[in-house]
Amino acid sequence: MRVTHIPLAESPSAAAEAAETLAQPGAPTAVFTYNDEYGALLHAALADRALRIPEDVALIGADDQPIASYLRPALSSVALGVPELAEHLFLHIQALLGRLPEGTKVPQNPAHAVVVQRASS
Repeated sequence: MRVTHIPLAESPSAAAEAAETLAQPGAPTAVFTYNDEYGALLHAALADRALRIPEDVALIGADDQPIASYLRPALSSVALGVPELAEHLFLHIQALLGRLPEGTKVPQNPAHAVVVQRASS
């Protein structure tokens, strides 16, 4: 496996440049984007270049936003567990301030990520 950084600003022209890079011989055949918005942007640019998802380029985003399921093929995504992380931070702050209700435990490892596999990967 080879990992390659492909710069992608949040603009159609940047996505077109990334798609051009992915169309070259020997280019990566899978992309993980910063979030689902970037994934959707690249998804459109790949379609504009007639690159097939996932046959030519597998694509996965992050944060499992609703847009991921609206795309065709639907975008796989990594759900990051933000509500659980927010609750953990709230409890941790309460504990630091000495306001945590008696008997309440602060989880030690609240972060978790779950891959939501859809048709793009």
